[in-house]
Amino acid sequence: MHIAEKQTFERMVEMEGDAWRKAQLANPNQRYGFHVLLTAWQELQALDPLEPAAGIRDIVAEPVIYGEGGYHRYVVSDQGEVRFSKMHARQVNVEKAVALGFSLT
Repeated sequence: MHIAEKQTFERMVEMEGDAWRKAQLANPNQRYGFHVLLTAWQELQALDPLEPAAGIRDIVAEPVIYGEGGYHRYVVSDQGEVRFSKMHARQVNVEKAVALGFSLT
């Protein structure tokens, strides 16, 4: 899953529920929210390619999106890939994330 693909947000809603979706849309500037990480990745893409390589951590200290209640975690790479953290989920939710198309970290 890629942070810039619409389906990524939709799949995260399938994982986290409608309350999470509403919270993301109502407060797009929340520290560990989807839209903050999407904006950070877009800023990373806009950097001058002749400048020394930068990473998403140069824009956001922790490139992590929290799921509903902060339990699930999604890690965003410099390439924009969104991976589900198996360390922050029960096995049943890990299996659901994989079924929805998320890679694991």
